[in-house]
Amino acid sequence: MVTNGSCNGIGCCQTSIPKGVKEINIEIQSYNNHTNVSAFNPCSYAFLADLNWFTFHGLPDLSSEFYEKNNNGIAPLVLDWAIGNQTCEEAKRVPNSDYACASQNSKCYDSTNGPGYRCNCNSGYKGNPYLHGGCVRHPFCITSQEKPGCQDKCGNISIPYPFGIGENCFREGFGIDCNSTNDGLVPFISGSNIDITNISLSTGEIIVTQYIARDCYNRTGFQVRNNQPTFKNNGVAPLVLDWAVGNQTCEEAKRAPNSDHACVSENSENSNCYDSTNGPGYRCNCNSGYKGNPYLHGGCQDIDECKNKVAFPCRGICTNTQGNYSCECPKGKHSINPILFECKSLFPVEQILKNLIGHAGIGIPLILILIGSWIYLGLQTRKFIKMKEKFFKQNGGFDLQRLLNSHPSTTFKIFSKEELERATNNFDEKNVLGRGGNGTVFKGVLADNHVLAIKKSSVNNDEVLNKQFANEIFILSQINHKNVVKLLGCCVEVEIPMLVYEFISNGTLFEFIHSRQRLCLNDCLRIATEAASALSYLHWDASPPILHGDVKSSNILLDKNLMVKVSDFGTSKLTPKGTDQFVTFIQGTRGYLDPEYLQTGQLTDKSDVYSFGVVLLELLTRKMAFFRQGIEEERNLANVFLSAMKEERLIDVLDHEMVNEGRMDLILEVCNLAKQCLNIGGEERPTMKEVAMELEGLIVFRSHPWVIDNSEDTERLIGGSSDIYINENTDCYTADKSAIMSIKAGR
Repeated sequence: MVTNGSCNGIGCCQTSIPKGVKEINIEIQSYNNHTNVSAFNPCSYAFLADLNWFTFHGLPDLSSEFYEKNNNGIAPLVLDWAIGNQTCEEAKRVPNSDYACASQNSKCYDSTNGPGYRCNCNSGYKGNPYLHGGCVRHPFCITSQEKPGCQDKCGNISIPYPFGIGENCFREGFGIDCNSTNDGLVPFISGSNIDITNISLSTGEIIVTQYIARDCYNRTGFQVRNNQPTFKNNGVAPLVLDWAVGNQTCEEAKRAPNSDHACVSENSENSNCYDSTNGPGYRCNCNSGYKGNPYLHGGCQDIDECKNKVAFPCRGICTNTQGNYSCECPKGKHSINPILFECKSLFPVEQILKNLIGHAGIGIPLILILIGSWIYLGLQTRKFIKMKEKFFKQNGGFDLQRLLNSHPSTTFKIFSKEELERATNNFDEKNVLGRGGNGTVFKGVLADNHVLAIKKSSVNNDEVLNKQFANEIFILSQINHKNVVKLLGCCVEVEIPMLVYEFISNGTLFEFIHSRQRLCLNDCLRIATEAASALSYLHWDASPPILHGDVKSSNILLDKNLMVKVSDFGTSKLTPKGTDQFVTFIQGTRGYLDPEYLQTGQLTDKSDVYSFGVVLLELLTRKMAFFRQGIEEERNLANVFLSAMKEERLIDVLDHEMVNEGRMDLILEVCNLAKQCLNIGGEERPTMKEVAMELEGLIVFRSHPWVIDNSEDTERLIGGSSDIYINENTDCYTADKSAIMSIKAGR
């Protein structure tokens, strides 16, 4: 039985849809007898839906009640939309362009899923950036999201411009039909049978309903046809569609002569254009600090941040400004950042003098000494505060705070230096969790007893101390994968920023491999699969893609259930748009470093693949990645392993206890996969996604009951017979030691 959200082929198959795909065809076949299965689960289902809508926990999730539980076959699907096929700059440059970001208080953003752009109200404004005057500063000033004189709703669904119902009420390509159904008035994409349940201007998404297909068998094990289609589309599901304006990018739409550029809110001063990320076109959004409809003139209006202290905090005096707000301490008080930290008196001399005069009997000289001491301490305090202010600004603290203000739902936090010092008892050595080339990790406990892991870097890296730090660290904080350690916050008021992660209690994979009780083959295979899945997510699903840069067993943490948590993004890089590699100074860990990276200085996704291949070797051999003794050729585990495969003597390097489990078929498959990862040329290595898929396939292969019946294949692979059995106490495969024989390199 598959559990814990896995959907890897046993009862459940799942695949993502790449951005930009025009068409997808899926054919599912099975050649096994499912007569027994039909007794408790006679139906199969197929649907296209939002990734987070359905989580598979086991076959009971797909019982006969599944269809009825979901409104007789309704599942949500999210589609992106954008304006035209131009970027923001192209749409703006086109003469007489029909630039969509009409509100003065809106901003244009290039689509991240294909051509086109979108518009959003600036920070501090709300409304519709696609309307002139659509982004307004005060939420109560937002009167409409539709074009003047046009229908604003269909049923209970709001229809904001550039969408619209009726002639001259929508931008070309954004027409909506409002049809009467048994459920009342329902909006449909014009000329289609796709009904809409929500339209979002800010995210550039629409949610539509999509059919769930169902195929059922009767109790005899034969398919029930009755001259009806096998899959019955008698249910609908919410489907999210992207939309965009036209087929131009923002820049093309702006440059085009007589262009009907959609971002019209106050000549786009308060709105911005974004190219579509899912096909041609663009969209408009009000700029940060503005809200409304950027597709309308005056649609983007300023937001009064001071009225929303939750989203826009201020511990001092808040003053609203156009598209932003200021936060300052009252006269006589100071704070490194009054948005985050309380304003305090720098030097309470007046109160001190009153106290001293009240006790004048202690003597004038002593009073002068005390006053001098307080003056000195005050100057030192001022110097200390100025230094923290310098680092806060230098490390992008204000930029980071603006990003957090524009994303009020984020849980990422900026910590003060004092807060982390209290959490770690002034970074006491007793709280050290680990040390590495980039710094030291401490265990910290906050005042609310929340346990954290705090990385105090020791490398003065120019890449960290630049204006991109705030944006990069914010992007890293948005990573959300069950096998990636969550970045919870940072401290930027020190010379080298400190990063705060979730605390993982069970140590590192390195410790389990080389110090603790051994891991059985089942656990090794699962751990490798989870780590590969995490790296595949960083390479393929994160936006922008992220290269880890220092993959090793000591950066793979294990929780109390031995679930993988890939950690330490001290050397990770955000891949620049349109590139898959870039030059950086060499950093990493000896034994794991990609030889191609060492030669060229170009860090690529295949560099992580090579390092992961070394981690596979550690799991297979229980040997260190690098040996400090011996001749140069034999000090690197990768070289030792590849030589052993070439010379057909793998038995010399593999962990004998793992071999004793008797699963040589699986071990050889993993060996061959590791060999591919360790190819000298990066182009010859698989991608991290391919590695993850291969390992997931091996888990499925291992879990089927007929796998242990292939003794003839195993005998041929290892050169002799073996007595394989399942040890129920360890849930690991074991074998009689006589089965350890000569192992030849996999085919």
